[in-house]
Amino acid sequence: MLNALEPAGYEPTDAEVALREGLSFDKAASLARHNGALEIRFEIWNDAPRATIVLTRDDGQEIRLQVDEGGRLDQLLRFLIAHQDEITDSTYQTIVRQLVKEFPKTYADLGEEGRRLLVDEKGNLNWPDE
Repeated sequence: MLNALEPAGYEPTDAEVALREGLSFDKAASLARHNGALEIRFEIWNDAPRATIVLTRDDGQEIRLQVDEGGRLDQLLRFLIAHQDEITDSTYQTIVRQLVKEFPKTYADLGEEGRRLLVDEKGNLNWPDE
C-alpha cells in the first residue's frame, strides 16, 4: 500500500508514525493527503477486513467510509489515486457513487451508531443523512 500511496503524495499520519515506531498495533497503515479542498486519509485496520477512507474539510467536518474491498486492495488504491484531485465538497457524492459501483460493500461509518451500507436493495445510494 505504501508503495502506491506515497508516490501519489500521501504522507504518514501520526498513527502511521506510531505504527512504524512499534507504538501502535490497531492499524496496518495510515496515510493522508490534502488535495487543496479536502484531506483524504486512507487506513487499513488489523482487526477488520476493510479499508477506511476519511474525507475531512478544513473546518473539521468529515465523512468516514468503510470499504470491504474483498481482496481487491490494489484496485481500491488505483481508484483512490485516480480520483484524489477531483474530490471536493461539491463532487464527493459523485465520486462515492462511482466507488460504490466498483465496491458495493461500502459503508458510511456513523461512529457509535455503527455503520450503514451505502447501497440499498435496489442499488440506489443510501446516504446517512437522507
